[in-house]
Amino acid sequence: VVDSAACALLRSALFAHLDISIADGSGGGAGPTHRFAAGMDDMSYVPGTRLRFAEAADVGFAVARHDLLLPLRDPAVGAVFAAAVAALRPVLESAASQLPRVHKSLLAAREAMEVVELAALIARPGATHQAIHGDYGRLPDYYGSSSGSGRLPPRLVVLVSLQDVPSPLHGGTVFLPHTATAAAHALLYEGNALQPRARSVGGSAEAT
Repeated sequence: VVDSAACALLRSALFAHLDISIADGSGGGAGPTHRFAAGMDDMSYVPGTRLRFAEAADVGFAVARHDLLLPLRDPAVGAVFAAAVAALRPVLESAASQLPRVHKSLLAAREAMEVVELAALIARPGATHQAIHGDYGRLPDYYGSSSGSGRLPPRLVVLVSLQDVPSPLHGGTVFLPHTATAAAHALLYEGNALQPRARSVGGSAEAT
């Protein structure tokens, strides 16, 4: 989907930022608190999104695991983002037509899809597996009623691997096909099913 050279360039930029944030104590993935790079002055904000524009932001949510919000104005970020959107546009448009229509009037008034988040997920050696989850919940109380009062609007999630994942020790992302349904999510969230046992990630760090 994206040229390997562009992915490698972005991966190098991600780890450079991560090294700085860990060294100055502003990052490290130790908990749910937002941890930002030193001297950050990115004050741009779009309500209802997690978008960054001028500076990256490390949102720690587990030991040795990072959720790095990426700056849209960074050339390396922009190159990979534009390439992924161009290659996947037909798929995204088709998938968008299958999302729950909880904001009918809003969707009818707009032709373009809106970007609400652009981030890199990074697992360093020693990170344990995330619990299996859906980035967009299919349960009715997750996205609300037809009045549009839910927590999140309908959304699509695209993951682009920035490196090869040659073995399980690299902590690759696991996908469960055909589970983007209300029935599957009820089994997962209400029945606590399909959760893996905790296992550390060895080898080198992985970025997605």
